[in-house]
Amino acid sequence: MNPAAHRLPRAAVALAAMLALVPAARAAAEEAAPPADAPRSIAEAVGLEQAARSEWARLIQTMHQVARNLESSDPDAAHTIAAAAEKAQQAFIAEDMAKVIQFLEEGLIVPADAMQAEVIRKLKEVLEALRSGSLHLDERLQRLAEWKKHLAALENIVRRQRALEQQSRDVAFGKDLAGTLSDLARQVGDLARQERELAAETGKLPDGEKADGVAAAIDKALGAPPGGKNSVGRAAEHMAKAAEGLREPNKAAALGEEKKAVAELEGAARELADRMAAIQKAAQDPQFPDQTGKQSDLAKETGQLASNMKGGRQGESSSSQSSPSESGASPGQPSVQKASEHQQQAAGQLGRQQAASANREQNEALRNLQEARQSLSDAIAKDQEALQQESLARIEAMLRKILTAQKQVSADTQAAYARRKAEGEYERTEKIRLAELAAGEGQLAEETAKVLRVLAEEGTTVVFPVVLKEIREDLVKVQELLAALQAGPLAQGIQRQIEERLQELIDALATELARRQEENQQGGGRGGQGRQPLVPPLAELKMLRTLQTQINKRTALLDETKRSGQVPAETIDVQHKVLADRQGAVGKMTRDLAETLRRREE
Repeated sequence: MNPAAHRLPRAAVALAAMLALVPAARAAAEEAAPPADAPRSIAEAVGLEQAARSEWARLIQTMHQVARNLESSDPDAAHTIAAAAEKAQQAFIAEDMAKVIQFLEEGLIVPADAMQAEVIRKLKEVLEALRSGSLHLDERLQRLAEWKKHLAALENIVRRQRALEQQSRDVAFGKDLAGTLSDLARQVGDLARQERELAAETGKLPDGEKADGVAAAIDKALGAPPGGKNSVGRAAEHMAKAAEGLREPNKAAALGEEKKAVAELEGAARELADRMAAIQKAAQDPQFPDQTGKQSDLAKETGQLASNMKGGRQGESSSSQSSPSESGASPGQPSVQKASEHQQQAAGQLGRQQAASANREQNEALRNLQEARQSLSDAIAKDQEALQQESLARIEAMLRKILTAQKQVSADTQAAYARRKAEGEYERTEKIRLAELAAGEGQLAEETAKVLRVLAEEGTTVVFPVVLKEIREDLVKVQELLAALQAGPLAQGIQRQIEERLQELIDALATELARRQEENQQGGGRGGQGRQPLVPPLAELKMLRTLQTQINKRTALLDETKRSGQVPAETIDVQHKVLADRQGAVGKMTRDLAETLRRREE
């Protein structure tokens, strides 16, 4: 077993112990009454806080040392520990502890308590970073895949539960519901008539607010989930656009929107008529046995999902007192379990033909399922964001190592070229040195290929992999030139461009990583927005500009090299073809990126 597998949990245990020590200082300070005992209690609190601060300093030092030790043998574990230590230092936890001590010594219990609460919050964040990092990357990806499977199953259960809830609502409250829907159908008909009249005149503003109100009333009556748009809601949007067209003025556009609104309203009237017919049918034939069986089956399926979501991490024991995250249960698992229990209750009540009671249980089940879905969606978004941040840091670190090595190879190439003889020949020692430098460029090409694989696995950025692919091609070309003892302006010019592009990539990654870290510290995040690209489109757009600039510079370099006659014409011709291919790729990527940005703005 990899010894690093034990080091992450050990660091987490040490931090958990500190979390127990810090509240002890807080409790000692809170016990400062009666006044006569205050000096002793505050002194005790100060002593505990000072001990915690010393332990914290030692822990940070140890984490950095362990990270350095593991850098070659287990880079994933080393990165996790180093990232947690960096997160801790950026949070200024030691400084906050010093402020707590100062407040306590001055007898300021309230601000000391507030600062202590902030310290605890930050310590928990670092602890969570270590705990999540104790899973190997492959295990974390597997866990994420499992969560996505659970979320898909939840979506399916919610959809079917809504259908069953609608059936029981139709039976239990059909008479009142039919009356409400009849009144709403009349209002929709009136709106459609008014909109047809406005479409004929094309000069009056439609009443979109009234349509919005009717749309909300329909959603409420039908128990529709929030956030959707029914036909009347869509009609209201068209009314708003028609009104805007009349204000500009743009009567042709307004007329088109008004016609769309009429079509939506007429469709809504048909939907309401169909819904009332379904309610009447349900009242005549409630189909309790059919509903009972479906609800019972769904309760079992939900219970099985809750059981699947309860599984722990390998090697961990489950405890009834552990939180879901600590025991390894998927986020939202307790809510899914509760939903299953409400579904079982609903099935029993349907079996006794108690539609109203069953409907209440079904609504509770839906509420629990929606809570679980939100918890799971948030956790997936958070985990994906964390993995992306780790990828950013990992890629940046790999590129920095390549850039540092390339700068050394470039300097050595210049030195070797400067020592050539007057006729352009090299001494045997320099030939050997150029062969070594050629091998070094080949090694860097291999290292660049590794970064390319990481980007390919991450899969959300388009331009960066192309830039790296071109860097790798240039490294191979320089390797060929140096191996052929052509260490002159062409080789050195390509080396400079390699360095420039590597630096551009590093700067873009560092900027994005810093932005995300600041966003997290401010309580932001990207939950609910779906999976985000590794770097924003704007950063990729800037990289496209760099690619175009590099093509222009390379063209000038090739022309200058061709005039000097230092490099065979065939080599220059091949490089011109390479540049032509790159120019075509830049044009295509620019068009694709422009389309992506346009879609985002819609």
